Amino acid sequence: MCNTGTPTSIIVDSTPVEDEEPVLVKVNVVDESLVSRYCVVVYDDQPFPGIVLGVDEEEELEVQTMHRIGKNRYFWPMRDDTLWYTNQQVLTLLSEPPKLVTNRHHQIDPKVWSLIERELNL
Repeated sequence: MCNTGTPTSIIVDSTPVEDEEPVLVKVNVVDESLVSRYCVVVYDDQPFPGIVLGVDEEEELEVQTMHRIGKNRYFWPMRDDTLWYTNQQVLTLLSEPPKLVTNRHHQIDPKVWSLIERELNL
């Protein structure tokens, strides 16, 4: 190995990469890959987060939803609240479950919540 004694330097760009802005992820194809995914459904013109439990041949999703306690505050009810929704009633898939903000209450990521509010004119 030949060493010329000249130091070699490597420049690394350390500029932090901004997190991508969130978008509402619509359900285009209803299949088994949606099972266990978190989503937000629209019921009576209001958003409710939940988890997909199943899908059927009619492109409907069985979703267990949380109950609302206030603006972007939800909780899992003592008794399961599970209904079938069409893919048009699923406002968005969530990249992560709603975060626990108190011992019992959860909230959707605030950036995603802003998009939901705009979409539903809340």
